[in-house]
Amino acid sequence: MHTKIQRVGFGFDLHKIEHSETEQEIFLCGIPFKAKYSIVAHSDGDIGLHAIIEALLGSLALGNIGVLFPNTDPKYKGISSSLLLKEVFHKVKETGAQILNIDVTLICERPKIMARSYELRQNIANILEMDVSRVSIKATTSEGVGIIGRQEAILAQAVCMVLA
Repeated sequence: MHTKIQRVGFGFDLHKIEHSETEQEIFLCGIPFKAKYSIVAHSDGDIGLHAIIEALLGSLALGNIGVLFPNTDPKYKGISSSLLLKEVFHKVKETGAQILNIDVTLICERPKIMARSYELRQNIANILEMDVSRVSIKATTSEGVGIIGRQEAILAQAVCMVLA
């Protein structure tokens, strides 16, 4: 009989942004936000969900987002990252693993995120079929430092624990 153990996964995603005079719709953890920039990406560029995908894949040694969903494949052009996360969740379930928790940090100067953090947590919990109390969202800026502070890019980090 296989004894299950706790496994940790870490995910990181960074995307360049292009500024705009008008508000654009960007996605963070599957939720639309208005911003005066767009995210440069093959998919919808949702850094939060991409970092979660990387963490889940890493926790079970299932590869990475670029292998599963290559940016050279036209079928992923503009795709919703929520759909990608659902596919990864299906792979996690196939292994028999259980996701114990997810913790995400979004790093950008704008938009302001924390006022809507419960909405982001609930969306992730719904996709991953888990209680919202096991999903954490934090947001911070880089205090004007580096490519994040200069508003050239946005970044997300995620960690998860699974029982597998």
